[in-house]
Amino acid sequence: MSALPFQRNSWLGATVDVLLASATLGVLWYPAISVGNEVLGSPLTASSVTLFAGTLAIGSAYPFVAGPWSLGRLGEFCFVFVIAVFALGVVGAAVVVVSGLELSGSNPLPSAVLLAAAYLVALVADIWGPQLLE
Repeated sequence: MSALPFQRNSWLGATVDVLLASATLGVLWYPAISVGNEVLGSPLTASSVTLFAGTLAIGSAYPFVAGPWSLGRLGEFCFVFVIAVFALGVVGAAVVVVSGLELSGSNPLPSAVLLAAAYLVALVADIWGPQLLE
């Protein structure tokens, strides 16, 4: 009888971990898939992009729940990514305004460059960030 609460906590904890990892990975996967779809000329519908991103997020959650990768590190990566998107977006907008460039709103290339730079910033922070804080 005493094993039941432990088992409940075990599967409940794993379920929460899967949901948290999937939601975080959805935040990371969806922009790349959506902008990548636009760059390729939108071969997928919007619902297909969402389904693909959700499936990929759930499928890629496994290493964070049952594998060697840390949920905390995933959260930090996502946090740095979101901050980098906002910061680089502001810097990019300032560069566009100051330089007088005219960008078309239908051109997905600036969004792709912004996301690529944000992923790179998050990756660099993930690799070298812990060493800088020591």
